[in-house]
Amino acid sequence: MVPNLCKNVKPLITTTPAFMERAAKVQSNSQVRRYYWQQAELLRNFEKDQADMCLIHRTSTSYKEELDEKSRACIAERLAKATLLLNVSLLVLKAIVVYKSGSYAVLSNVVDSAVDVTSGLIIWWVSEAIRTRDLHIYPRGRTRLEPLALFLIAFIMGLACLQASCHFISSKLIIYFIQLIACLFALQVIFKSLEAIISQTVETYLEKSTLMIMILTVLTKFTMWTICKRFSDANLQILAKDHFNDCISNFFGILFAMLGQYLWNYLDPLGAILISAHLLCTWIETASEQVSIISGKTASPFIVSRLIKVCLDHEPSLRHIETVLAYHYGLKYLVEVHVVLDEQLSLKEAHDISESLQRKMENLQYVERAFVHVDYNLDHKPDDEHKSS
Repeated sequence: MVPNLCKNVKPLITTTPAFMERAAKVQSNSQVRRYYWQQAELLRNFEKDQADMCLIHRTSTSYKEELDEKSRACIAERLAKATLLLNVSLLVLKAIVVYKSGSYAVLSNVVDSAVDVTSGLIIWWVSEAIRTRDLHIYPRGRTRLEPLALFLIAFIMGLACLQASCHFISSKLIIYFIQLIACLFALQVIFKSLEAIISQTVETYLEKSTLMIMILTVLTKFTMWTICKRFSDANLQILAKDHFNDCISNFFGILFAMLGQYLWNYLDPLGAILISAHLLCTWIETASEQVSIISGKTASPFIVSRLIKVCLDHEPSLRHIETVLAYHYGLKYLVEVHVVLDEQLSLKEAHDISESLQRKMENLQYVERAFVHVDYNLDHKPDDEHKSS
């Protein structure tokens, strides 16, 4: 029987988020005002964590929420597949536009669409790998594939954009299958743009049909962005960001293509380079974020504060909180807590206290795994317990 993990909770903080918000509004100093807003947000997170921990007890409400979560996951999966099919269709349409117009700015959008298709395939593969994992081979699951997939997508996108803006490619840094997918059109963008500028043979012609295709692309991507951003799923969040970037790049692709036709021919190839530079900066930022996650970056002080609050409210017989560590284990956190109990407690009591604390933490939405270490004194350093690598 699962023990009641909420019965011993005695919140140590009685200040409400509304009180902190009122205090923030009357402050004239911007730093003090920001501090109160942060405290209000932290208190809201305390309340949210408390609600998550109480969901350990299965009730009709918790079962309903579980079904709702499964429903949202199903919708997210279908939306990812729809995005993949949409990107394939847009890739074909954009290729037709490039063939008919000869626009270099639109050609840079073709590179973007080619990478979108690659990204969709990677996300689909990662989702399937996580869902169909073999617990005998991957006992802790394969959720760490998520940041790895996001980094790979950012690497492909950034590499394609870089090749569309620079003069050379370091083939030693490119995996062969990435070359085939991401570099095929990108090489043509830079070489054709430079060739046209040098030889002064820039010619762009936009028909109404090609213009309508590009406008339809922008509207479609904007619609997909508004849908995907509503979901908290990490893969759909990266798709939402990709759709938003596509809206910007396709809009400026149309703009530079039209300016190249009606104002100055060289604005078209120059626009292709500017679009690639924008996409490059965006995906370098994404890649750097995912590298820190893959490397096991520590959690923010606010996350650690939330975990400490859970420990403080857990059990009156918990004498000290020695250490609270939280670091990325995939997109969520792995938590290590060292607590001190009375040495007179029986093994059964110590076990029940530590296990219930572990259950509480693992029921938090941002925690992947939690480990609770129990001790009876403060005479040692937790860092000395494990090998330093």
